[in-house]
Amino acid sequence: MALDLLTAEAQRGEVKHLYRHDLESFVWVFAWVFLRYRQGVLLPRELRPLDEWATLDAIACGEKKLVFLARRFKYKPPDLQTSGSNIDWSSWQFLLECCGALDTAAYNHRNRVQLILLGQQQSMGGVVEQINAEETVSDMDDFLGKFTSTNGWAALSNPSPSQ
Repeated sequence: MALDLLTAEAQRGEVKHLYRHDLESFVWVFAWVFLRYRQGVLLPRELRPLDEWATLDAIACGEKKLVFLARRFKYKPPDLQTSGSNIDWSSWQFLLECCGALDTAAYNHRNRVQLILLGQQQSMGGVVEQINAEETVSDMDDFLGKFTSTNGWAALSNPSPSQ
């Protein structure tokens, strides 16, 4: 689930569900699957760093995801060194690049919200930008492009015959 939807406000129904939330959710599912399975086989529990997420409430899960974004390089699967699979390495690269895009988007969103809230405080009830504004097609294409323009996407889209 997207970070915006793992907040107290979202749990109260105060956050509009947007296209980017679906795309972000795909990235979280990709992270979950990649860090849980290797070549279709469930990894041993000690090699599955995200299992805890399934037992947390929404807000705690959102907090763990923020930590994951900030420390994503520390989650590198230890078996990648011995994997020898180009698909595993390309998937790891894609995951890191996607998380980088999510981290940047989350940072930009937090700053935008802070500016809107500051504007609301200063205007004391005047017309201000809505925090949960509608997405345009251009917004959606731009967000999708942050993932499809990565090197990992290119590697996974055009695998070599040895993969």
